[in-house]
Amino acid sequence: MKIKIELSVKKGIIAGILMIASILYAISTDLSIKFAVALPVMLFLGFFIRIKLIWKWLDIVAFMASSFVSLTILQLETGSVINDLGIKKMILNWFLALCIFVFILLFCKKISTACKIGSIVLFILGFADALVIAFRGNQISVNDIYSIRTALSVVGNYKLSLNPMFILAIVIFAGYFMCLNKVEFAAEKTGKTRFIGIPVIILLVIITIMNMQSYHVSTWENKGCTTNGVFLEWVLEVRDLQIKEPENYSVEYIENILGEYSERRENTSPPHIVVVMSEAYSDLTVLGDIETSKEVMPNFDELYKESVHGYALSSVFGGNTAVSEWEFLTGSSMAFMPAGSVAYQQYVKNGDNSLVSYFKNEGYYTIAMHPYLPNGWNRSKVFQDFGFDESLFIDDFAQEKLVRSYVSDEEFYDTIISQFEKKDTDEPLFVFGISMQNHGGYVYEDFESDVKTTNLSREYEDVNQYLSLIHTTDESLSVLIDYFRDYQDDVVIVFFGDHQPNLNSGFYEEMDGGNSEYSKYLIPFFIWKNFSTEEDNAKDIGITSINYLSTIMMQEAGLPMPAYYQFLNEAYQEIPAVHAYGYIENNSYNSLEKDSLMEKEIMSKYWLFQYANVFGNFEGSKLFN
Repeated sequence: MKIKIELSVKKGIIAGILMIASILYAISTDLSIKFAVALPVMLFLGFFIRIKLIWKWLDIVAFMASSFVSLTILQLETGSVINDLGIKKMILNWFLALCIFVFILLFCKKISTACKIGSIVLFILGFADALVIAFRGNQISVNDIYSIRTALSVVGNYKLSLNPMFILAIVIFAGYFMCLNKVEFAAEKTGKTRFIGIPVIILLVIITIMNMQSYHVSTWENKGCTTNGVFLEWVLEVRDLQIKEPENYSVEYIENILGEYSERRENTSPPHIVVVMSEAYSDLTVLGDIETSKEVMPNFDELYKESVHGYALSSVFGGNTAVSEWEFLTGSSMAFMPAGSVAYQQYVKNGDNSLVSYFKNEGYYTIAMHPYLPNGWNRSKVFQDFGFDESLFIDDFAQEKLVRSYVSDEEFYDTIISQFEKKDTDEPLFVFGISMQNHGGYVYEDFESDVKTTNLSREYEDVNQYLSLIHTTDESLSVLIDYFRDYQDDVVIVFFGDHQPNLNSGFYEEMDGGNSEYSKYLIPFFIWKNFSTEEDNAKDIGITSINYLSTIMMQEAGLPMPAYYQFLNEAYQEIPAVHAYGYIENNSYNSLEKDSLMEKEIMSKYWLFQYANVFGNFEGSKLFN
């Protein structure tokens, strides 16, 4: 191997400026000293060093080294350091990166070309992952391929805020790529020997599969990148996409167990049911002490005093609204589903049992409402598969009262009210509405924030805008409740948020995560009704989860409960909250380990019934309706 140093005044000046700027940037962002050292070293190699490989075996070493350096840069882009993974996981990720490089080599006649293309491919993958982390707060999931269309419809409303490591990764990649361009391989053309790569890929894949069985998907708090590595995390997700049939599962077994429950019917006069899933509605005080220039949600706080209320664990943070919809409408839990999966786009089929089929069997007219595009999360098809009698989307709204270009909650509630004003039959109504006003991101320049934090170290513009939006929702909420307070028929209103917003990372650091590890997944809810006394209605049930809200709603409304919902009530009594990342038992939160969760008899039954409802042949079954 020959190394040649190429010096020039022009290169020296450019490299010097970049090196100094990189070091100062690394120091100013509190990154470790190793980044301050790595940057000038990589830039020096890129600007001044030319390498000529004189032995063919060095070509293989350089090829493998190129894949490892590219993987290291990819990890940096996502805000993680590869050596933090541990030796075994680092090697498995490297093997997977090497598979990509070898695959590219099969179609290239030159090793240098394969190295360059492979490096660019890994850099682009890291870039895409970094963007998703910046927008949503967690990394790309394999299942996100189903959500591209929905993401593109709202991406323009977000402001990009990348982590410091990403900026450094770009500089390191630039230096590395310049260095790669100056490497001369001993055997530039590979010829037919490149096809040896096929058994190499097979061998690497087999080794990876054999050594990954003890690892689990880790999407909590964006730990997938940092605990498993980008590539290993994706492979683990692919492994878990296969839904295994539960042990002892059979149609007869399910029917026998659920058949033990007899129908419970309390309210002979079915009330109207209005469900409002409020986009990104949350109470940020669960994260820590926040003082504001005015009360954020005084009306909501008053409604707490005359309703069943509490907090519910969501299975998502910062996005993936459809997951919360599915959990509420079906009583299913993401605790049993593949990480990152979205049932609306993968599992829902025509005739699936849900609250919609339940209410239709009870003689209700069912309406779904969402003041945005019908193709988002595949809703137009899903609502049809669930059997809604009527679905309203953006074109069905007047769009006269807008907030940040979205249909306001005021207009959204007016449209709900209009469904009752125009109804001309005795049919009770089930209205399921998903609002849009408070959708992220929170960077609109033409929106004036009238609520500001007063006790934080600095002003976070997105936090102020978010709190102001929640205050706007709160003002509109009183209109909805006041209308139904004096309505002639019995009405039950269920109000809850789908997930917390993804805000400035500095804000969350300042809040220090709140009082518990699950604080970022808590959303407030209430179940209000215009019949019985205020004292009877008021009840704080503490913390539950979204999958149980429909069961609690049935109890409070006095609705007949099919066998499945009676079972859910039993599960709720034993495990009052369960979501994608953990569960609460005996007032203690436990991180989710599916194997240990399944050891609990009630949860094992839960998965049996959920599997039967989602994947089994139970369409229209009286056990679920």
